[in-house]
Amino acid sequence: MSLEKAPIKSTYVDEAKQLVISIEKVLDDAHFTPERKAREGFQSLHVLIDLLLSDENLRFTTLFAKIAYIAARWKLSGRSSFILQSYRRAFERNEITPQNAVVLYESARVLAHVLLSKIWPEAPDVVEPSAELAAAMFVTDDKKSGFYRTLDGIIQEIDFQTKTLVFLEDKTGGKEWKVQFDVSDKNEMFTSNIEATFKLLPLPIPVILIDVDLHAPDRLVPAAFVINPDYLVDVTAVANAVPGSNGEYWLYALQKLAPKETGQAVLVGNLANLILDNLVNDEDKSFESLIPTFFHQDALAWCLQKDEEVVQNMDKLRIHFNNIGQVLKNEMETKGISKNNIYLEPSFYCRTYGIQGRLDFFHHDLHEDQADIIELKSSQPFMPNVYGLTDSHYLQTLLYDMIVQATYGGKLKTRNFILYSRLEKEALKYAPASRTRQLELIRTRNEIMLMEHAFAHSAETTARLCAFMKVSQFKNIKGYLHTDLKSFEDSYTALDEAERSYYHHFLSFSAREQVLAKTGEAGPDTTNGLASLWLEDIEAKAERFSILSHLKIVKNESSQEDALLTLQPTDFSNALSNFRKGDVVVLYPHTGQVQDALSHQVFKCNLVSINKDQIVLRLRSPQRNQQLFELHDLWNLEGDVLDSGFRHMYRNLFMFIQAPAEKRRLLLGRQRPTISEVTWLDKLPDHLTPEQKNLISKIVSCKDYFLLWGPPGTGKTSIIIRHAVRTLYETTGERILLLAYTNRAVDEINECMAAEGLEPALTRLGSSYAIDPRFSHTLMQNQVANMQKRKDILQFLTQTRIYLSTVSSLMGKLSLLDLLTFDTVIIDEASQILEPNLCGILSRFKKFILIGDHKQLPAVVVQRPSETEIKDVQLRELQFSDARTSLFERMLIKARKEDWFHCWDVLSQQGRMHRDIMQFVNSQFYEGRLKSIPGIERLEASSFLSERDGWLNERLIFANTPAQLVQGYKTNEAEADLVVEMVGKILEAYQKAGKTFHEHSIGIITPYRAQIALIRSKLPNEKIQIDTVERYQGGAKDIILLSLVTNRPSQLKTLVSLSNEGIDRKLNVALTRAKEQIVVVGNEEILSKDHNYRALIEACTRYKP
Repeated sequence: MSLEKAPIKSTYVDEAKQLVISIEKVLDDAHFTPERKAREGFQSLHVLIDLLLSDENLRFTTLFAKIAYIAARWKLSGRSSFILQSYRRAFERNEITPQNAVVLYESARVLAHVLLSKIWPEAPDVVEPSAELAAAMFVTDDKKSGFYRTLDGIIQEIDFQTKTLVFLEDKTGGKEWKVQFDVSDKNEMFTSNIEATFKLLPLPIPVILIDVDLHAPDRLVPAAFVINPDYLVDVTAVANAVPGSNGEYWLYALQKLAPKETGQAVLVGNLANLILDNLVNDEDKSFESLIPTFFHQDALAWCLQKDEEVVQNMDKLRIHFNNIGQVLKNEMETKGISKNNIYLEPSFYCRTYGIQGRLDFFHHDLHEDQADIIELKSSQPFMPNVYGLTDSHYLQTLLYDMIVQATYGGKLKTRNFILYSRLEKEALKYAPASRTRQLELIRTRNEIMLMEHAFAHSAETTARLCAFMKVSQFKNIKGYLHTDLKSFEDSYTALDEAERSYYHHFLSFSAREQVLAKTGEAGPDTTNGLASLWLEDIEAKAERFSILSHLKIVKNESSQEDALLTLQPTDFSNALSNFRKGDVVVLYPHTGQVQDALSHQVFKCNLVSINKDQIVLRLRSPQRNQQLFELHDLWNLEGDVLDSGFRHMYRNLFMFIQAPAEKRRLLLGRQRPTISEVTWLDKLPDHLTPEQKNLISKIVSCKDYFLLWGPPGTGKTSIIIRHAVRTLYETTGERILLLAYTNRAVDEINECMAAEGLEPALTRLGSSYAIDPRFSHTLMQNQVANMQKRKDILQFLTQTRIYLSTVSSLMGKLSLLDLLTFDTVIIDEASQILEPNLCGILSRFKKFILIGDHKQLPAVVVQRPSETEIKDVQLRELQFSDARTSLFERMLIKARKEDWFHCWDVLSQQGRMHRDIMQFVNSQFYEGRLKSIPGIERLEASSFLSERDGWLNERLIFANTPAQLVQGYKTNEAEADLVVEMVGKILEAYQKAGKTFHEHSIGIITPYRAQIALIRSKLPNEKIQIDTVERYQGGAKDIILLSLVTNRPSQLKTLVSLSNEGIDRKLNVALTRAKEQIVVVGNEEILSKDHNYRALIEACTRYKP
């Protein structure tokens, strides 16, 4: 790589100097063990590496790639690069031991000065690492033969003239190889992959070489290249994208451009899988006993069918039932397949080949080296190949075979079958493995990965892809592919220039989010997304609350119908996590290896309940085979990354381009919303304030849409939504849909509807595992559970006038909008919902009301601001500036600019914060619009806990603490001690004032898990919530203490969440959680570098003990 060095900012130089000093202090501290010194030293080196990369607009999936990049860019010596890579590998693989720790931490001392010299050119002369130090790190390659099954590393350089890659191997700390590509009869089919990779992905590029021949001491010729292997592509997508099966790989793009709604064939296929699951666990189950389950599995889908279609589909299901039963009873045993050794729907992640998949049926006795893969297909063979199989189905089994072989290290002998449940005879067909075709599948997998990155690359690249997707380009496609492509082409060509630009920008934005959700970015303050399952160690994931490790199973009901597992933490488990009831999670055995999730099958689960003592999970399918649960004592739990959320974004965008032109113009702010002359003021209760009455009247009477800005404590849900729905329900015949971003917010709406006496008139979409149990009776599936006829369900649905759901649950049940017509949709938390999560579904309603506060925390976006900025002139004129901005905020900005006062307003009267807190928040964040609700005495009270002089009598307090330069930068012991001391004084004041102390009295907000754990260790009071600001949004406490843990200036980048207006939304959320008092603890010198914190410190009274 030929790279030019960029100057390093002076602020980074100062921080780098402090880091090196802190490394020296740690390494010289006799109280630290060698292992701890080695770990602390490497973590500090990682921060130094990130400082070197601080102004680069690049992302690195692995630290391996980061080090390779800086080694080339900053011209590190070969020895320094080798030692740094070897140190990195020991750290990542958890291989720091008493035997190697001294060598490693002495390396940290030397390397810290080497890296500092690259940041600070005036650094004193640097001594390069010694040959002895390098020799102590050397890992020998004990491979004697001329063949490697796999080699893992990165492509450092590409020479298209000599068809050579410079490849750095991971295992040996960056050993350099020359890799030959475009070799006839060996790997020439991957040449187009490599050429496209060079155009789309920046060097260095992660790669795994497959079936590698050693042609010379430093020259390799692989049979295949798995490019960017941490980006896992779904098995089904690869199998369906192979030429000669269902079309060329580029038709994979239709999944983004024209995502299909679930049809009858998919419904029958899903129910065939349900039949298999049931018969494996209970072979005596009758068809009739399953009919209610079929019906309630997707009641909306059945309701959309005609009577004759229902009869036909039930007849088909009976055929599937009989054929599956016959295979299970008669054919399995003859092939040596025991029901007791069957796993249903096991999932696997396979980095070796860059794929993932969920098998229908996996037969494996842990005591044997034999395994069987069976894939269920509810169709019959179409254009069968030489084995009598649909080719895409056959390829699917080959991919599963690759996954199983890689997961179990090639130790299993596998047999692959396809069960065609439509066939009465010879339904179970053998699918022999073919290495040649498997290598071809790797090429197709690369092509799909590259297509995903092409969409993510830019709006301009996306525009070229969209323009290419025309029926005329693909004259040989037929059937549903032709229909889908024609549907996209017709909708796309009808768009004008501004609409196309909008579509391109947000399609590319969504694709980038999906790419980052899969592979993310390596770094102390970033995450690798799904790939963190195998790329990050437990300590790093625990720091982000993304894992519960070392769990033990205490109650196993996985073989029962509900398939529940109950787990408990052990002494080695981390106490804190971000998991919530209803989350989709991944469970896998813990054996102490970083890549445990790649070495076993994993169980996809729903989190039924969680507290500090136990976790209850529900598996996707009951498991008759208990061997895996019996074999492993400890288990890890991590969050899953679902593609369904991104499919919802693509579906919304397709719905937008399909919408009528008038709706599109309205949503883009190109058309003024209609003014209503109707008023409802005389129909509203007298106890409401004039402002509340006015806003409710504007909501109820609006013609097209209304935008309500609702700051904290202003009664958005408890007053406005509650009375708006009551008014609409009583005075109109409208059918109303109430949506929110989170289940917690939907629970609050549910509670308001119940208080208003409207619960009998509503139904709710969602899962019983995700909602408050108090409202489970309102779930649609529970309300129709005893209805045996379609007409009864249809009557119930048409007569119900109020529907509740999260946006996500609605997107999973879009058939509801095909079945029923809704007049009004009201969406709470709208400022937390991204544009491509709303733009389509809003077009399906006569009018919409969006309620939110764009000054509070926005939706989580992983991309950097430079990646989401919108520069298109036409879009900027429509007030599009950043793709991270919610649709709510963007439309509000437009309405305010155009003076469309009839379609927006703000709730200005708040009843949460004391006047003194409100004054700072009001001037800093809310444009001076906030006022206290008249008549609430505590909002104006002179004191809360003490009438005496001193900090307890103040409302905003700041306590200056020293930065902590030694040990981890995510803790500050001085801050923790001071917070605990202050809490003690507050508790004393509560007691003296005769006030009752409860769970809503005190809250502590801090940005890092390590600081949470440190404070909790010193403050065991369980009534005091200690958490991050993200987990506090929506709640409130009497007193909030902020422990900001600012040890280094670079931490401000993650501490602060600036809006386009320069408002720190994290700080706003933190301050507006407090009713009576705010106490801020942190380092004044560092915090004052940010203008928002500088203003806060100036507004606070200084803490004096």
